[in-house]
Amino acid sequence: IIPPRLGTKTITFGGESSTTRALTLRLTQLFNLTGHPVITIPCGTVEGLPIGVQLVGRRGRTEQLLSLASICEEAIRG
Repeated sequence: IIPPRLGTKTITFGGESSTTRALTLRLTQLFNLTGHPVITIPCGTVEGLPIGVQLVGRRGRTEQLLSLASICEEAIRG
C-alpha cells in the first residue's frame, strides 16, 4: 500500500476496508516475533509520498542482509 496520509483511520485495499494499523503492520509485524532481520530501503515516490521496499533476511544473518540492501539501494539509485 502507499503511505497513508497522517490521521487516516481506515484504508481500502483490494476492495476491502481495514484499519490503517492492521494494513500497515500485516506484512511487518511477524518479523518482530520471529527475530528475522528486516530493513526497508527507499525506492521512490507515489502520489508525492515516499515508498520503500522491505527486505527480510535469515535469522542470525544481519550482515548478509545489510550487504544485500546496499546492493539493492545502489541499483535503485541507478
